[in-house]
Amino acid sequence: MVRGAQLGNLHLGSPLAACLEVLLLCLVTLLLHTGGGNSAHSGVLGLESGLGEVPFAAWVVNTGPIAQPAGSHVLQSYAIGVDPGTGLWLMVGGRTNGLHGFNPNDSFPWDYANKDLIVADPVKRLWYNVSVMSLNIDADVQDTLVATNAQSYQRDDILYLAGGYGYSRTAKTFVTFPYLVAFNVPACVRYVLSRSRSNNHNYHHNNDGSGGGGGEGDDIRSCVMWKKDSRMAVAGGGMERLGDFLVMPLGAYYRNLYQDKNFVEEYQQDIRMFNVTITPDSTLSINGFTQVSATSDEERTQWHRRDLHVLPTFTGTNDGALSIAMYGGVFTPKDEQPYLNPIFINQPIAARPVINVTVTTDTAYAQMFNQYECGSVVTYDNTTRTMYTTFFGGMSLYYMNGSVPTPDPMVPFVDIISTLVREESGKMYEAVHSNKMPGFMGSSTAFIPLPKLPMYKNGVIDVNAIGSYKEGKAVHIGWIYGGITGVAPNDGPSYASDLLLAVYHSIQSISAIESDGLSLSSVLSTELSTGVSLAPSSASPPSFLFCDFCSASASHIAVWFLSNASSNGVRLRKFCASGLAPAPSSTLTVAKWPLSAAQ
Repeated sequence: MVRGAQLGNLHLGSPLAACLEVLLLCLVTLLLHTGGGNSAHSGVLGLESGLGEVPFAAWVVNTGPIAQPAGSHVLQSYAIGVDPGTGLWLMVGGRTNGLHGFNPNDSFPWDYANKDLIVADPVKRLWYNVSVMSLNIDADVQDTLVATNAQSYQRDDILYLAGGYGYSRTAKTFVTFPYLVAFNVPACVRYVLSRSRSNNHNYHHNNDGSGGGGGEGDDIRSCVMWKKDSRMAVAGGGMERLGDFLVMPLGAYYRNLYQDKNFVEEYQQDIRMFNVTITPDSTLSINGFTQVSATSDEERTQWHRRDLHVLPTFTGTNDGALSIAMYGGVFTPKDEQPYLNPIFINQPIAARPVINVTVTTDTAYAQMFNQYECGSVVTYDNTTRTMYTTFFGGMSLYYMNGSVPTPDPMVPFVDIISTLVREESGKMYEAVHSNKMPGFMGSSTAFIPLPKLPMYKNGVIDVNAIGSYKEGKAVHIGWIYGGITGVAPNDGPSYASDLLLAVYHSIQSISAIESDGLSLSSVLSTELSTGVSLAPSSASPPSFLFCDFCSASASHIAVWFLSNASSNGVRLRKFCASGLAPAPSSTLTVAKWPLSAAQ
């Protein structure tokens, strides 16, 4: 898959002054178009925000429907666990239609609730399901497993699910369910495989007849455990882990049918923390419950969020301190817009094993892209001590109008893949990848990492431990499945997807340059595709720059320069500007570093 643009033909020998002149023109135009570097963009509340670059490429490959027949296995807003041994998925809850309606008659139709316990094999494209209503468990627990937008988190073999919004047959209305449910994922996978095979519940298999197997003797009550607790009644929040504590921040409590005259919506402006024990007889208990509630007007405003990203992170050095990041979410009370300021939950080392957190809102930074919950990948580079959080599609306050970030208060569906960078110093910026999603898709889904992917204990991917990544090869790191797809950014129909997207990362090469830059993994002497060698002098070379025409129109000029040269490699940055008067010929001007530059 070709990503980005090739470097044009290179010709040495033009004066340095000519290149500097073009550089100045390009940078002036860039500043006019974007507001420049990491400075504020108008429309982002005057806060610090901006476009930068990342040293990797991120993209997805649309592998088609997850299973046959196409269109029959759609799902969004589900909870998912992965069997560590087999790599098979267990999916619970969610919905099979698109964005909810906005009147009581079509908001959350019961017919479109996912009423199956699902196992999927993303490699063989097999799909198995058993009706939740056939499970030998309490009716209220069955209804909880059919709910949408529950909070979930997997630790080892156990998938925890809390709350969720849906129809209660007992209450005869829509509720936010007051349950914590724990799934033994391998046991549940065996249970579904055996029942799906023996009961022929939409069982799909390979041509060689493979599929299914195991677990004939598993009883559902050995696979699923639950505890009723009103403190679990939240929907649209998130769930992560700090040490031995599950952390469930923000979200909302709902009662009655959405948009009905009796509908109740109460944002939960608090962070709930607890640990869970499971006894040998499968009894589930909630212990050490602690709740941090918003106390100031600023906190009550900032914590008024649902459908946000709740993700593991490191703040500062990776010194063992535990942290959770909360990005985006909706809706601001006054103007019903997405939230832009990140919130960080930090657990100092000295606080363990007791849960004692500090919560900080970064009011200086405004996130531009992908604020609504979507598939997201969190990676950490320990060599530079930099966090990278990459968001895939969803809905966004900003979209890219050419090379210019442009706000849309309608918060449209987007095909943008963006990365939010947080350096060790706390400085943040965003990069928009040239690769896009295969449509206006990604909302209300999740990134599902491959088993055995190198991770820190908190679930952050350790890119330095992926050998093929360091070698510059494309690395398949996981999947994105389903979610909501919009036919258009605004004012069009939407539907739940059945597409399976393979997620890739790679260090970029000279032949796969994105508009936001690249990192060269080789040492300074690098052979370009045209045969020009850029060799260093014995001393550290100064910044090296050159420019070219990056489109056939010859009115689109790119300026490249190398910076941060060291024995570990060089960094190539690109600035692009349009509308400039081209030079008489589309040759490249190169400023050589002194004396020893190869020509």
